Amino acid sequence: MLFNFEAIKSYVDWKGTVTELCDLLTQLGFEVEDLCAPPDICSSLVVGRILSREPHPKADKLSLCQVDAGNGKPLQIVCGASNHQVGDHVVVARHGQEPAWGFDHRGARGARDSQPGNDVLGPGNWSRG
Repeated sequence: MLFNFEAIKSYVDWKGTVTELCDLLTQLGFEVEDLCAPPDICSSLVVGRILSREPHPKADKLSLCQVDAGNGKPLQIVCGASNHQVGDHVVVARHGQEPAWGFDHRGARGARDSQPGNDVLGPGNWSRG
């Protein structure tokens, strides 16, 4: 059986840990085959706003975007989407990216609704966290 620990806590006033709950379920005769934590992607993703967008000097299909990701200093992001505009809100990955062609950049993806996998966040689609 698969279950979501947070969903169970919304139905039951559980004060213990997820491991303690698994032990209790086992004692009650339910088999707990595995315990896995979801990846912590939310800590590395933020909503940023595109401040500027210019053609990449070394690649025709890329652009250089300056993005306000809320940390005080705009990030320079190399982007492959052709439909980003200044003022768009986009998802920004803040770690794990490597410089390309000598430009310090972070990952960002964005597109209109018709292109799955790339997200430009419109008004009402996000909130500050």
